[in-house]
Amino acid sequence: MGNSKLYQLLKTFSKSEFEDLGKFISSPYFNTSPQISRLYKIIVNCYPDFGSPRLNKERIFKSIYRKGKFDDKKIRDLYSRMLKLAEEFMAVNEFRKISLLKKRFVLKQLAKKNLEKHFTSIAKELKSMLDKEEITDGEYFFSKYSLFKENRSYLEIQKSVGKRGKFFGDITKEIDAFIYYSIYKIIKYHLTFQIHSRLIKHDYDYKLRKEILDYLEKNPSNDYPVIMIYFHMVLMNINFDDANYYRAIELLEKNLSSIKHEDLKLIYTELYNYTRIRSAEGSKKFHKENYRILKEMVTRGVYPAEGNHLTENALITIFSAALIEKDYEWALEFLNEHIEMLPSESKENALSYCIGILNYRKGKYKEALEKLARVSIDDFYDHIRVKNHEIKIFFELRDFEKVLFTVDSFRHFLSSNELIPDYIKIRYVNYVNFAGRMANTLFSNNPADKIIPIRKEIENHDVAELENQSWLLEQIEKALK
Repeated sequence: MGNSKLYQLLKTFSKSEFEDLGKFISSPYFNTSPQISRLYKIIVNCYPDFGSPRLNKERIFKSIYRKGKFDDKKIRDLYSRMLKLAEEFMAVNEFRKISLLKKRFVLKQLAKKNLEKHFTSIAKELKSMLDKEEITDGEYFFSKYSLFKENRSYLEIQKSVGKRGKFFGDITKEIDAFIYYSIYKIIKYHLTFQIHSRLIKHDYDYKLRKEILDYLEKNPSNDYPVIMIYFHMVLMNINFDDANYYRAIELLEKNLSSIKHEDLKLIYTELYNYTRIRSAEGSKKFHKENYRILKEMVTRGVYPAEGNHLTENALITIFSAALIEKDYEWALEFLNEHIEMLPSESKENALSYCIGILNYRKGKYKEALEKLARVSIDDFYDHIRVKNHEIKIFFELRDFEKVLFTVDSFRHFLSSNELIPDYIKIRYVNYVNFAGRMANTLFSNNPADKIIPIRKEIENHDVAELENQSWLLEQIEKALK
């Protein structure tokens, strides 16, 4: 019973949302079915788990219809209708939150009803709201465009041809508003695709990117800092240019209050990715900057999330970064505060991995292996993380047979998985190749002569294409001692 689509949806409602749903269902404007009203009264006492035996279909049928033989189709139909009402409630609830959107729809209806005084009054209200709006996002840009469009479309037909000059004069503002709305959406899509291309290998033709970048270069939209931040971040990724990184940071710090939460999340995610790559290339400055950005993301609550859930990848990334910095106390505080934000099916996996690598950092290798063995490696990122640490642990234990076995299976996985982005695959293929050669060399009685040339290769290797370079060099130094 609790697995029906209706109950699955209602479980996600907060207490206040569930109570508001009751008011919604009680309104004859939205619901004319007394049976659905009765159904809500039955299930309201079973919120939020909906696991009560009172939700047995036969008992519900008897409570609602009183008489007659049980009819499963009637109950299924009732659930279906209530599900549609719950979905409609969510839409209305979301609509009520967006004041600009409500004004736009009112304006459109007043135009249809040909009520000039009402139309003019609401148009002024909408303009005043836009003028006072601090946050500029897609809704803001589209509302500004809609105001000019509706104003011109309606009022021009109310005036004779000779008196329409004022309204046609405003068409340039309408066009400009539409251009900035389009630029905002397109450049944001381009940045999103740049981020995803680093997570999963795929190709995308960035349509209009050059034209938009050229336009913003010649016509910087200083009134809309969020657009200019995206502009510098797209350039930053194309040219890998630190100057654009710092320009984006400068604009961000000056205009934090005017940027919507969803935009901040995208901006911080890409700033983190950029600093991570620059750090991997060997920049100590960007290594510190990367951790600074990461902790700021946590403070501002703009880490990657899916709905109300923190992603498993985000939690692990943040926790791992804190361990690398030996910021153990903060790492554990973060883990304890955020583990419950993961979807239930991900919690155990993430917790096992995090405690596993914490044990590894503290030199508790047996405990680390036990925890890592519990991690599901169906996702290629989990597979990479676990195998990476298993190689490290077996090296620390000087169990070179297991190092070679793990290296071999890891190498096969990297070569066969087509979803892994090239820049990740290259880094880890080089890592396992060096780890394998080192393990083979350390089997010999006198490894020094053979391992010194390997050390030189690692030192001279492009750091951007080699994972764990410093760790590999540390293992060689230990072997030589």
